[in-house]
Amino acid sequence: MAIYQQREPTDVTSSVEISGERTERSLPYSSFTSPVVYCPQPTAKPINPTYPHVMLQKDVGSAYLPDSAWLLSRTLVRSNNQNDTGNTLHQHDADADDQSPVSIPNWAAYNSLICSQMKKTKIASPPLIAAPANEWQTLLTVLMQAQQISAKVIGSGRKTVISLDLGLYKPAKQLQMSRTDMDNLILRPGELHIVMAQLRCIGAYVEGSGIDICWVESR
Repeated sequence: MAIYQQREPTDVTSSVEISGERTERSLPYSSFTSPVVYCPQPTAKPINPTYPHVMLQKDVGSAYLPDSAWLLSRTLVRSNNQNDTGNTLHQHDADADDQSPVSIPNWAAYNSLICSQMKKTKIASPPLIAAPANEWQTLLTVLMQAQQISAKVIGSGRKTVISLDLGLYKPAKQLQMSRTDMDNLILRPGELHIVMAQLRCIGAYVEGSGIDICWVESR
């Protein structure tokens, strides 16, 4: 995982040097690694989380105003240009050449105009965890570190979204449901396993229905 942060004038760029021959595949313990948090095995039947109410921010609409302005401007300019193009064959006004059509920049150029210039960023990697990924201690360490990073950057009350493959999503979800200090985490399977599950459902629906035979015969 890589972390992007605004660069300050007093920052020192850290570098990881790898020298010597590769003698073993395991990662030796050093100051660059992160300690593993102790985690007992969760209960077999964790308590399902309940959400009695949903809280929404009051100023959430202000974040969509620049997007709505760009979308509306592009739509109006596109429709006006199409109308002007259709009427140019019937107009012979001498002043028509002096009026250039209004042009709205694309999405990236529009954001570069309305947004202030961002500071330079620095890239760093968090401490490594020299432990197998499928152990409970490793999962708890990764989840707690991700939650602490989000609390440090954007606040303690914000949610942290973590994507995991299906082999790690199930034990991580069981671990979250059995503890009370991981409520700010939102776990979701990775895109690959979501697509695989969707294709599996489509295949089970199509199999034996005759649609596959129709597809083959219609070619």
